[in-house]
Amino acid sequence: MRNLHFILLSLVLTFQTAAENSVAQSTDESIQSIENQLEKADELHMSGEEQQSLDLYKQVLKDDPDNVTALWNASVLHAKIGYRKEGDDEMRPHFETAVDLAQRAVENHPDNGYAYYAMAVATGRMTEVMGPADRVRASRKVKENIEKAAERIPDFAPVWHLYGVWHSDVANMSAAVKAAAGLFTGGIPDASNEKAEEYLKKAISMDEDNILFHLDLAKHYMKVDRPEEAIPVLREIMNMESQMKDDPAYINEAKEMLDEIDG
Repeated sequence: MRNLHFILLSLVLTFQTAAENSVAQSTDESIQSIENQLEKADELHMSGEEQQSLDLYKQVLKDDPDNVTALWNASVLHAKIGYRKEGDDEMRPHFETAVDLAQRAVENHPDNGYAYYAMAVATGRMTEVMGPADRVRASRKVKENIEKAAERIPDFAPVWHLYGVWHSDVANMSAAVKAAAGLFTGGIPDASNEKAEEYLKKAISMDEDNILFHLDLAKHYMKVDRPEEAIPVLREIMNMESQMKDDPAYINEAKEMLDEIDG
């Protein structure tokens, strides 16, 4: 009888161990699958297949709703895709989704710099469908999130590009926006053309092949009436190779800016 009990106990332990090993193997396979999906989604994004990349990030979020890599990348992709749409009604749903995804990233991963970067991008894009007063309020939130991102991921070039664009846009707001800000929002946030140039150049120094970074520096020079400094930047763009989906359009825009200056 004692032998029988020993055999039964051994069988139970064997089955339990097998079950635990099966669960562990299943978990490892699930983690590996998610990692593979994230890697593939990044490759699709870099190759310009943005919708396919977004779909894959959303698939990851079905299996792992709090995955920060999928959350912040899906947010940025919605912001990018929405920006190309025609009219506020088509833009707004993408921008709102971008904000929601970024908010989830920030709430679940408060120490992650990419989450704050995504929130800054999403909030910035929302200003495209806002009135002047709301735009100024949103610009304060953009700055708050950029600063948090810069503290956590200072080696991520897009953070400094976004910070430079923010300074350029806010420092050169129109008189109508400034008037609305003075009446309803407590004034324009602190921004300077000097910081705009500094941060845009910093982004370029970190990613010298990025066409958008160069184009936005040239645009800043034009805003502050320094076309002589915009010209060499625009000419440099003419010799750069496209890497991202929007690069051909950016190169064409740079050519048009050059033609306008020369004309």
